[in-house]
Amino acid sequence: MASASEFTFQNDMIQQLVSNGWLLGKPQNYNRELAIYEEDLLGFVKETQDDQWQKFCKLYPNNTDAKFLERVASQLNKADPNAANKEMRTFGTLGVLRHGLRDRGTRFNLCQFKPEHDLNPDTLARYEQNRFRVVPELVYSPWATAAGPYRDTHPREPTKTEPYAVTHRNKHSKPLIYIGQAMSNQIRILFLTMVAI
Repeated sequence: MASASEFTFQNDMIQQLVSNGWLLGKPQNYNRELAIYEEDLLGFVKETQDDQWQKFCKLYPNNTDAKFLERVASQLNKADPNAANKEMRTFGTLGVLRHGLRDRGTRFNLCQFKPEHDLNPDTLARYEQNRFRVVPELVYSPWATAAGPYRDTHPREPTKTEPYAVTHRNKHSKPLIYIGQAMSNQIRILFLTMVAI
């Protein structure tokens, strides 16, 4: 159980972020399988790039939102930090943030970087629509159980693209999390939620 000072610190941090324009999220709105906060991703794209969204809807008339989320997750999972060619550098969190998402003639930017000047009011307006969200007590692992996010063992070996966390207990019975190499899926969404959307 966390101490009262931990909760006080957490609440102070949350209040500070919210008072500076961050949105307060609910853990149940986070898609743990895709590691995406759907409301922010879809909201940003629909509000800032309606013409591209309409083209995408015509291409995928059934389950458009689900198809878009699937495409983003797929692009994010293809990360290769050592890629030599430009095409491969468009994958992963930074690649998708820098280069956007392309699919069958549509192109989406998942964030708007701060413009160097304010000569283009459209770019400035898109920048103002970036979403920053803090989600208290977020359990982000798709393998978390109803008993909680920590587990002493992992039932199977994850593949390279699957996230996992193995916990151990220290002498004070507090869980210590050892994050595996394949954990980038969860780290990615935290970065996307804070920086891009």
